[in-house]
Amino acid sequence: MNGAKLPTVLLLDDLTEDRTIIEQVMGSECRVVRTASSHELLDRLLGGEPADLAIIALDMVSDGAAQEVGQAFAESRGTKVLALAPVRQGSGLMTLLRAESLRAHHLLARPLDPQHLMMVLNSMFPAMASPN
Repeated sequence: MNGAKLPTVLLLDDLTEDRTIIEQVMGSECRVVRTASSHELLDRLLGGEPADLAIIALDMVSDGAAQEVGQAFAESRGTKVLALAPVRQGSGLMTLLRAESLRAHHLLARPLDPQHLMMVLNSMFPAMASPN
């Protein structure tokens, strides 16, 4: 994620706690673009807005939109996907299948742990590793 321009992160998550942690971990190293729905996320992806990373709360993507979102990520191969598991308990298998359908590279459990998030981000984008 090196370069002159700031990397773009598309964020689809309705939990304030998650958004706060994500934006703190990202700091000023990235441009975080919040999206309110899977349709807005799709509009940004299909509209040609390049994204380096998409962080998606799985419960924010309806069954009807999951296939479209997964296809959009398949076509924008430069975008990595980090899926966030639903807070409420459910089938672990269904959560994994949903993340896979969105072509997620990683799946994180909620509530988010800032250190775990940073570790996953560093594995996805080694250039983000902080010197601290």
